[in-house]
Amino acid sequence: MRLMLVISSLQAGGAERVLSTMANFWARKNWMISIVTFDDVSRQPFYALDSQIRIFPLSLFRNSSNILSGIGHNWGRVKKLRRTILENEPDAIISFIDKTNVLVLLATLGMTMPVVVSERTDPHQYSFGRMWNSLRLFAYLKAKYVVVQTQRAKEYFPATLRSKIVVIPNPVTPMSEVQVASQSSFQKPFIATIGRLVEEKGLDILLHAFARLANRFPHWSLNIFGEGPLRSSLETLRDKFGLSERIRFHGLIRNPYDVLVQADLFVLPSRTEGFPNAMLEAMACGVPVIATDCPSGPREIIHHGEDGLLVSTEDEEQLSTAMQWLMENEDDRRRLGNNARNISQRYNLERIMNLWEEVL
Repeated sequence: MRLMLVISSLQAGGAERVLSTMANFWARKNWMISIVTFDDVSRQPFYALDSQIRIFPLSLFRNSSNILSGIGHNWGRVKKLRRTILENEPDAIISFIDKTNVLVLLATLGMTMPVVVSERTDPHQYSFGRMWNSLRLFAYLKAKYVVVQTQRAKEYFPATLRSKIVVIPNPVTPMSEVQVASQSSFQKPFIATIGRLVEEKGLDILLHAFARLANRFPHWSLNIFGEGPLRSSLETLRDKFGLSERIRFHGLIRNPYDVLVQADLFVLPSRTEGFPNAMLEAMACGVPVIATDCPSGPREIIHHGEDGLLVSTEDEEQLSTAMQWLMENEDDRRRLGNNARNISQRYNLERIMNLWEEVL
């Protein structure tokens, strides 16, 4: 199988990590895997890739000063994508993330190879403009299949597309197949969270909830992993609470398992989600999890009270109450964490990749 994967970037991110996992899985099966990105050649992939995988960075990122220049830049992207696809003659293409999906479908008009496009967020919660939304619905009719991560995401699309839509969740790598750093580097006990420092991840809510509990639990700390545009404002909020020694921002991390195997509690305070990789990995490590019951993602994964806790979004009081309960009760942390390990069977890498291969 000659398979081409297309994504705007191979930098740090959930979609990028899943695509890298998929590419490595198929490379190990001796498939001919190529990855096309819009990055330039100077930007190296954040996640490790098999040496057999070919990468084609097309240097297609451009700033658009107005709608006309935007149309021009996207037309240039379509032409360069089309040329790259014709030169490599893949048997099939998988494209990741909405705008890239549209551009790939436009670039392959008139070609015979099947194109599978993959949505990586909940489209109910994320709009990328009226023009792009309309173009997506038109372009997706040209796709062989549209892969979404949750049933809710499937329900977003009109009936004309439903026959093409397949639900495939993210895979999780079991702990038995993961190498982790042997040396502990965090003062315990601690709460961990991993994600981009952006509004939709709700980290401001988590900081408020932790600040409510800080005096009652003086030995607990909060470790935050990820980068994003809100880092400065979140650090300012932390300092306002006088918790600079208890709440630490660590930036990007390549192997989340290094952190998660040490964590005593994992909190996902998101306002919206697609299918949270970090939460799956925390559960696979046996870490008790608290997540917001945002419209997509956690509610399709967690069985409330059995293998994790769900709390309302935007509710720092309810979040702090759930955190307090688990910070006080080690037996409940252990029970939820032990039950959470079953996630490795539910979203086993082999099983999820078989779903993708059935689509192909």
